Amino acid sequence: MRAKFSVIVPVYQQWHFIEELICCLESQVISKDLFELVLISNDGNSPSFLGGGVKIKRGKCKKPGSYAARNKGAELAEGDWLIFTDADCLPDSKWIAGIDRAIGCWGGSMKLFGGDVRSQKQYGFSNIYEVYDFMKGIPQEVYVSAGVAATANMVVDRFLFLKFGGFSENSFSSGDFEFCKRLRARGHQVLFLKSAFVHHRVRCSWQSVATKTRRIKGGQFSLSQGAGRFKLILYTLLPPVRSVVFFWRKREIYLGYRLLATFVQIRLWGVEIREMARLMLGAKPERH
Repeated sequence: MRAKFSVIVPVYQQWHFIEELICCLESQVISKDLFELVLISNDGNSPSFLGGGVKIKRGKCKKPGSYAARNKGAELAEGDWLIFTDADCLPDSKWIAGIDRAIGCWGGSMKLFGGDVRSQKQYGFSNIYEVYDFMKGIPQEVYVSAGVAATANMVVDRFLFLKFGGFSENSFSSGDFEFCKRLRARGHQVLFLKSAFVHHRVRCSWQSVATKTRRIKGGQFSLSQGAGRFKLILYTLLPPVRSVVFFWRKREIYLGYRLLATFVQIRLWGVEIREMARLMLGAKPERH
């Protein structure tokens, strides 16, 4: 039986997460005949995993970057719908069933979806960086309201994806937003799926949150030009008021956590400014 959905996961030095990801796919309430898992190695490694009934395809992408790896996965996929997620995500048991239901409700008229991404719940934070990353999260609903979606939980019609050339491989970050903007320019909208969600592990060190900040800034810089790049530079130099307001609107979160997240965000502002200066002097964007 041909799979209806292809779950595409690029892997770069996160193979230790894959067994738990496979366990989440094994627990899907939808028939396993309806989906396949496509693992794309972007680091040269390709360990074997037992799928427990889940069909697993493996591929390798020599070109560095998760977007190049995702494009490779789309080439190998047999499903009519591509579901993108990350190696460090943990899908809910009703994830694919929720996606299938949404596609059915729209009768094929919607071709692009952004599913909810929830920070993995913590029973106690070990440091301020976990607090920050938990609160920052991946605000997919906010992204979708702006017409884009993150590949931590993105669903797109395979034919449409290939027709538009897939993701840009010119950067290590923000390729998902650029892809959504291209589709939006051609009249395609993105729909938010609250019930089809994945959990995302929180980062737990200064190095990991700073690295992500530099990678995102590098992706934005690579994909910008002209007036857009000028706006990006100006935005980077301005204090991170929007992020701080985002934290403080979360009134259900303990006040002390909001203060800690604000402190980390202000510290990361300095990382952004230094990275922007480095890029403007001709340095290459970071990958990791």
